[in-house]
Amino acid sequence: MFSPNDDPGGRETESAEAKHLHSNSPDVARPSDLERASVSLCKLNRSPSTSAVAENATSPQTPRLGPPPSPPKIRLLVSVRNLEEAKVAIAGGVRLVDLKEPSKGSLAPTSPDIWRSVSEFLTQDAGDHNCAGIDLSIALGEPDTAVKFADQVPRTVRFAKAGLSGLDSAEAVLKFWRLLRAQLPAPVTLVAVAYADYQVAGTLSPEQVAQLALQFGLRHVLIDTFEKSGGSSLKQLGRQRLGEFAVAAQTLGIWWALAGSIDRQETQSLLKDQVWPDCIAVRGAVCEGDRAGTISPGRLVGWTSMLNNS
Repeated sequence: MFSPNDDPGGRETESAEAKHLHSNSPDVARPSDLERASVSLCKLNRSPSTSAVAENATSPQTPRLGPPPSPPKIRLLVSVRNLEEAKVAIAGGVRLVDLKEPSKGSLAPTSPDIWRSVSEFLTQDAGDHNCAGIDLSIALGEPDTAVKFADQVPRTVRFAKAGLSGLDSAEAVLKFWRLLRAQLPAPVTLVAVAYADYQVAGTLSPEQVAQLALQFGLRHVLIDTFEKSGGSSLKQLGRQRLGEFAVAAQTLGIWWALAGSIDRQETQSLLKDQVWPDCIAVRGAVCEGDRAGTISPGRLVGWTSMLNNS
């Protein structure tokens, strides 16, 4: 079992020039960032009642912390289980492809052999217009699995992410991230994962995870659901809480992705209310049947068209 006490220590600090948004190295966190994080994110850290969540999920207007932000160009991430599905996603216009095994859990990893096959395909076909500008993301699973496989992630991978289930303290999360960062190739960006159903996962809230990510030097956060039978991230957190998180994330320079059984209707509703993640991540919503089914080219077109016109 992974133990938070198995901490090899952090790596030596690199130069400021080497610490940038799209690397595995920690960004230089300005004091003002952390001060604002304490104000903006900590005060959002709460566990609203079920009735409050239901009210927020259907509220026609989202209260904001400040002026409405400018809408980002929202990326679509599609999770696939192998090279064949990756090719279908790419042909459907997807530019951010994620590898995971949906039948085994929220962030269950596929095999390292599949990681390598997809990475090699994208590298070898980089000159092909269909593969130009495509980023590859890999799910590493929960703490035990992630620590076991992190050092096998190809260097050409853009993002790697791992769930925090069972890690219910800041100290445990930070030690886990140190373990992962020590094993991941330097070019790979480590994404902080927050679960909307964090109580079920036995871990910290999205606001707490985002604040720790800032302190650790991570600028990418994914909100997902641990259990897929409990409803979407919107249902779990509510519209108001997601809206407040979005504003705080933009203020603090956090790139964030929203996943967790989100469908097109929920996404359109959130965008209309100016809840703008940088990325929408889907699996089941683009499959025939449920998330264990095959990727549907028609559903991919519907999602890419919606986000391109948002």
